[in-house]
Amino acid sequence: MFLFGSIGAQAQDSVEVKTALCGSCRIAIQWKTRLRDADRALTMPYSSLAVGVDGSVLMGSVLTGGSVARFTADGHFDRFIGRSGAGPGELRHVTGVAFGPGDTIFALDGLSRWLHRLTPNGDFIDRTLVPGGIHNWLPLGGHLLFASATVPTRRAVGYPLHVINRRGIVASFGQEANLFGKRAIARLIRPVAPAADGRVWVADRFSYRIELWSPRGERVRVLTRDVDWFPKDRGPSPLVPQLARPPTRIAGLHDAGDGYLWVFLLTADANWKPEALLPGPVPGMPVPRSPVLDPFFDTVIEVIDLRRNVVVSAVRSGRMFTPVPRGYLASYEVDDVGHPIYTVWRPRLNIPPTR
Repeated sequence: MFLFGSIGAQAQDSVEVKTALCGSCRIAIQWKTRLRDADRALTMPYSSLAVGVDGSVLMGSVLTGGSVARFTADGHFDRFIGRSGAGPGELRHVTGVAFGPGDTIFALDGLSRWLHRLTPNGDFIDRTLVPGGIHNWLPLGGHLLFASATVPTRRAVGYPLHVINRRGIVASFGQEANLFGKRAIARLIRPVAPAADGRVWVADRFSYRIELWSPRGERVRVLTRDVDWFPKDRGPSPLVPQLARPPTRIAGLHDAGDGYLWVFLLTADANWKPEALLPGPVPGMPVPRSPVLDPFFDTVIEVIDLRRNVVVSAVRSGRMFTPVPRGYLASYEVDDVGHPIYTVWRPRLNIPPTR
C-alpha cells in the first residue's frame, strides 16, 4: 500500500565498483534498423524513441501533428497511432513515448500533462494527469509511474524521484542536499531504468553513483566508481557543447536481467573543439550551425557484473549514442540533402564460453 507524502532516503552503505576486465570479453554495437521518413519529415533532433518486442519503433515528436509515428522493424514508416483533436485521447505535443508491460504504449503530452495509455495496436485506453517537471520516467504497470522530476510543490520540492498514480504523487524520495541555483536543480534530473526484479536503477548524471530503489522509496543498493571523468564539484556546465567542452555525464542505464548492468556515458569528443554559432532570429540569441551533436561527444559503455561489483568490459565510441529503453541506442545525423536520419543499435556483450 502506498502512502502519500515524502519518504526519506534510507541509510545505505556504498559499494565501490572496481575494474576487472575480462580479457576475452567484447562489446559489439550491432546495427538494428534505420528509420526512413524523408517523404513525411516526421523526425526532429533527439526525439523520444521506444523499441517494442517485435522490433517496431515508436517516435514521439512535435512534428507529427500530435500523434506518435510507428515504424516497422526494418525502418519503414507504418502508421500514426494516437489521436489528434478534441476530447479524451488527443495528443498535441508528444514529449515522451515508452512501451510498458505487454507492450502497452505510453505517450506523454508535455503540453496538457496527460499520460496516455494505448493498446499495442495504438487504440486509446485511458489517460492520467501527471505533475509538471517530469524529465525521465518509466511505467511500472497499470497506472503506476516512476519518474525523475523537478516538481515545485511544498510536498515534492527537492526530491528527484517520485511515484505517481491516478491520484497524483504517491511518494517522493531521494532528497538532495544544498539545493541552490540552476546547477543544483540540474542535479535532480536522473536517468532511470527498470531493474530485473521490479525495482528501479537511478543514476546521478554528473558523478558515477548509481542507486537501486524500490517503488516504495526504499534505497536498497548504492554503487560508486572512482573515475577521473567527473569534476569534483559534481556540477554540470550550463554552456552548450558547441562553445564549451562538455562534462562527462551518465546518459542512461540498462539492466539486462542476466546479472549485468550497462552504463552509458557521454563525454567530450576526443578531438573536441569549439564551433562558432550563427546569429539567431532574436538579437543576442545565437543558434548552432547544426542540431547534430555527434562531433562534440563520444560514448563510453561500461558493463558491471552485479554479482562481483566489477566492470568486466568497456568500450569508447567516437559516435554519440542516445540510450533508448530496453538496452537500445540511437544515433542521429543528416544526409547530404539535409534529411534527418535515426539509426537504432543494440549493444551486446560477447563472452566466450568456458571450457
